[in-house]
Amino acid sequence: MSEIREPSNLGEQIIIEKSFLQNTSDPITAANSHYELIDRLIVFFTSTDYAAEVADAKREFFDEAGVMDEENIFFEMRVTQFLEWYLFSRPLIASLVTPARAAISEPKFLKADH
Repeated sequence: MSEIREPSNLGEQIIIEKSFLQNTSDPITAANSHYELIDRLIVFFTSTDYAAEVADAKREFFDEAGVMDEENIFFEMRVTQFLEWYLFSRPLIASLVTPARAAISEPKFLKADH
């Protein structure tokens, strides 16, 4: 996996993201919408390759947020919060970047059918 350099400021982050999104030859930008891309992130980063990572993340999240059963009216919202936190905020243990950032340089993700 190639090294991912963090932008030094918000302006640089916006420039990097605009440049990335304009690169239509990149498989990530081929997704028809950001919802499809998020679905791909969920499927890829919750696969068996990441089972231990997901288990650790669930423990971390639900230890803080509290465990809910499926009958609770807020259950779906809590699961959505977990997935967003896992994909966009919590760094993976091995790479110390979030799954969303790791996807940019993960060959298996870039080559995955979508």
